[in-house]
Amino acid sequence: MNKEKYAFLIVYFIMCASVISLLLISASKYGYPSNVKDARSRLLTYDRNWTDTYGNPVDLEHLNDIEGVTPGSAFSIYHIIPFELDEGDAISFRSKNVIVDAYIDGECIYRYNVPEPALNSEAVGTNWNYIKLPIESAGKEIELRITTTYKSASSKIDYIYIGDSRESQLVTIYDKIVPIMSCIMFIFVGVLFILADIPLNSGGYKNHELIYLGLFSLSVALWCLTSTYSIQIFTGDARTNHIISCFLLMLIPIPTMLYLYEAYGEKIHRLARIVATLSIIEFIVNLILQVTDIADVQMTLFLSHIVLGLAGILFFTTIFVNSLNKTSKGSVRLFKVIRAIGMGSIGVSTIIDIIRYTKGYDDVSRYVRIGLLIFIICYGGSSLEKSIDTIRLGTKADIISKLAYQDGLTELGNRTLFKERLSYLDSTKVRDNLNITITMFDVNNLKKINDILGHQAGDEMLITSAEIIKRSFGSEGECFRTGGDEFVSIITGKDAEARAHACHTLFEGYIDDHNNNQKTKYLIKIASGSCTYKPKMGDKSLNEIYQTADDYMYANKKQMKLADGDDQIIITDYTGRTDRLQAE
Repeated sequence: MNKEKYAFLIVYFIMCASVISLLLISASKYGYPSNVKDARSRLLTYDRNWTDTYGNPVDLEHLNDIEGVTPGSAFSIYHIIPFELDEGDAISFRSKNVIVDAYIDGECIYRYNVPEPALNSEAVGTNWNYIKLPIESAGKEIELRITTTYKSASSKIDYIYIGDSRESQLVTIYDKIVPIMSCIMFIFVGVLFILADIPLNSGGYKNHELIYLGLFSLSVALWCLTSTYSIQIFTGDARTNHIISCFLLMLIPIPTMLYLYEAYGEKIHRLARIVATLSIIEFIVNLILQVTDIADVQMTLFLSHIVLGLAGILFFTTIFVNSLNKTSKGSVRLFKVIRAIGMGSIGVSTIIDIIRYTKGYDDVSRYVRIGLLIFIICYGGSSLEKSIDTIRLGTKADIISKLAYQDGLTELGNRTLFKERLSYLDSTKVRDNLNITITMFDVNNLKKINDILGHQAGDEMLITSAEIIKRSFGSEGECFRTGGDEFVSIITGKDAEARAHACHTLFEGYIDDHNNNQKTKYLIKIASGSCTYKPKMGDKSLNEIYQTADDYMYANKKQMKLADGDDQIIITDYTGRTDRLQAE
């Protein structure tokens, strides 16, 4: 990259940084949108002073720890409804792994709707509840009758407000903007990597780091989206969302391991294959247990955590060890620096969220999502740079291969390629299933053209002859230049002989078209001869067929000379003047 491009790139990043700075300044100055701010100010926080039947305070964050509470058995908690109550006010809250019904004066005013999921499940997931309060209930006691579903899984009620249910929903959605936007970015980046993989791998060399990283990003994005608990606000189906969330978690290790194998090759292949296989087995086992109603997916979630832990350890260990390696010249390549930035971001963000978790914050994966997004972008960028380098090397290899196997003048295959192709076709397995027609060509009068019109005209004559041969035989087989004025074609297949005959008819027609053109500087005459190998010939080799075709070609060359007599017209001009030269 030249200095001008670097300058543009630096200015572009400064522009991006300016836009981000403006957004941060605006966010810090104005907090959040005024309609959300006003809605939040009108909502009454209602998460304190809840008591049990005996008047003891209840810890809503740890409902399983309440004495006497067992899964499947209902217990009640109580609170006084404020005296100031407006028409349309409701109690809104989030419930996790609990079923909640609401009563006032012994009358049920809200019953938790638990839709039957596609798969058997006792889980109720995380749901957003909106209990409309009658205006006459002001000052009365509300009873929440709660049933927990698991002893081992966290059961709680939080985000409790009293106020307009629409404002409560607005605040809820706003509180989930950061994780939702992170998920959208994961989806965007994942799709971008998958689409970028298509043109990058359209050539001969295949490297699919980008597509595996894209699938990893999509898996994480979909799981994070279900984990924001925002979908239930619109669908109301918390149970199915919970089941899908658990199974999405099981999809993450497989593209992760495929990426490792693609990026680091055989040295990580065995371990990556083991972890990916464990992930598949775990998914199948969980699915069978879930469908047969033997065990709920929530009860076997620890297996997903174990497999994810193994995948994470292998993933980051491999990346860290590889980042310490240097190239043969001892220099660190650009993509390794980018990957180091990605590793640093996920490491720092994880430490921050661990600290937030110890301090009791609710969304303990906020910075991990951001760090993971930076990590994916960095690794995607490094994989893209690596793929481009690979394509460049592949292009150089194609050029070298072209020089090794292509005739530089006519761009047909050269003698080396012809010999390799003939050797391959001569193998018993190939010969026993194919008819193989070999046609030899020899361009007449090349020496005379070189002597009279010069070698440039001789080269033009060879190029024109090659074009005629390729136009005639190239669509049905392969064409080669094997010597100065010698060419050969190979046609394979059950009807090879008939197709070669049809090509020869075209061949003669193209020669006539060239020679009848008034602007032709010289006449072209090409001797040819064909011979076909058939499986019934047994041990006869293709070299023998090739030699026979060569003999037929020289016989045709002699016939052409006899037909022309002692001399032949080979040079013309545009006025109809001709020079007669002695035949070769």
